[in-house]
Amino acid sequence: MAEKTPHTSFRRSVEKRLRDILDGEKTQLNLASTLKIDLHCHDHCSDRSVEGIPGLLKAVDSYTSTEELLRCQKANGMDVLTITNQAKGKSCFDLRDQGVEALTGACFLVNDPVTGFDAQVLVYGFSLAEESALNKKCRDLSAFVDYTRERDLPTVLAHPLKIADADRQPPRLYFDRLALHFDLFEVMNGN
Repeated sequence: MAEKTPHTSFRRSVEKRLRDILDGEKTQLNLASTLKIDLHCHDHCSDRSVEGIPGLLKAVDSYTSTEELLRCQKANGMDVLTITNQAKGKSCFDLRDQGVEALTGACFLVNDPVTGFDAQVLVYGFSLAEESALNKKCRDLSAFVDYTRERDLPTVLAHPLKIADADRQPPRLYFDRLALHFDLFEVMNGN
């Protein structure tokens, strides 16, 4: 039996509360018409990690092959397949070239020049040309979000409370700006 630590106790507590909430919501949802999709996952093509020690060591987000990730998604009953590597939809574009239906997705590190802090933004449904434009707009949060809205590209703010800069506390203005720019926020990430 695994040793129980404060971290595992906390995680189990959060998982139980989340399961209880989801069980309660199931009575109100028509699960037959609900899509199941993992909106934030990386494979080996996510060739950089942007946060913490892995980022400093230039480690990648994942060493999992695209094929293994797809097997995992299918085994878990996903209705839609997507892979959200750092700043590129290469895995999704490759899958589509192979005839696999996949929603293009990527996780972009976008700077807010007003506060000097970065945000990780998940974007879906973009083309290769739009991916290039998104990467060029990563220096300005407002321009980035405006571009996604003009193109009707869905966005989700990833890791909304995870700040990469451990030496500085973001000002309230940073969180106010995130709340104004995004309608959807990642609630629970698997790592």
